[in-house]
Amino acid sequence: MAGPSRELYRAGSLAVGTFRCRPDHEAFRGGWMDHPTIVFPRTCVRITQQGSKTVVAEPNTVVLYRGHQEYSRSEVDSVGDYCEWFEVDPAWLRDAAAPFDPEMASPDTPPIRHTQAPAGKEAYVLQRSLTRLLGAGVEPDRLVVEEALLRLVELVILSAYNRDPVEPAKSDHLDLVDDAKAYLATNFDRRLSLNDIGAAVGSSRFHLARVFRRTTGASLHEYLTSLRLRAALNRLADTDDRLADIAIAVGFSSHSHLTQAFRRAFDTTPSRYRRLHPEAFPETT
Repeated sequence: MAGPSRELYRAGSLAVGTFRCRPDHEAFRGGWMDHPTIVFPRTCVRITQQGSKTVVAEPNTVVLYRGHQEYSRSEVDSVGDYCEWFEVDPAWLRDAAAPFDPEMASPDTPPIRHTQAPAGKEAYVLQRSLTRLLGAGVEPDRLVVEEALLRLVELVILSAYNRDPVEPAKSDHLDLVDDAKAYLATNFDRRLSLNDIGAAVGSSRFHLARVFRRTTGASLHEYLTSLRLRAALNRLADTDDRLADIAIAVGFSSHSHLTQAFRRAFDTTPSRYRRLHPEAFPETT
């Protein structure tokens, strides 16, 4: 992966790294993706892969690259493009997708048909645990990393093949939903109203709320809460900020509000996550 990228791990066809690119960097506009890659965005950008429709990449979404392809990137968030990336074995992707798509048994078929998938909670926590482990500077057990990556592939492919909208969406509805996603991803720390969101994307409140739910299967508030929880999880892992400060910074009204939502989403509390993370991936000496 070219550009301002930090590689954390590489073994054979597997690699893990981070990407931190400001909009004024020469690499921001795009480039070439050599290998099949799974990307978990932290910020919001628009990504256009060669031959595919532009997608809004934000923390509730996984972006999927089949490899050997050009892509371009356009600015949404002034911070730029911050993400974690995972190069994976094409055979793993085909094996995971074969139950849904028999053509994946052929090596002539691109290993990924989708360009995006919902970022489920298990996959999101797993990729953060893995990158934190690998970023600690300690040589990890290769089997631990490979099993984690294999599970990540399974979760992402399952999500991709079960991501059909609740009902087929019109092209203009998809564009409206993408605009709403981009607005939410860059304003999740604000106290938003339906009027705010509707005005930002040029839609009536009723039309926006109805189309968003029918297209994504989630309400605007549910989607916004998910963005806030992912931002909180990243701060818990990357900073020593007080939980009350994190709650306010990502848009929750209080420490208790964050704790309740975090427990519902991740089956643990923020304080316990910070204390034990990444317990599932023991370091080796």
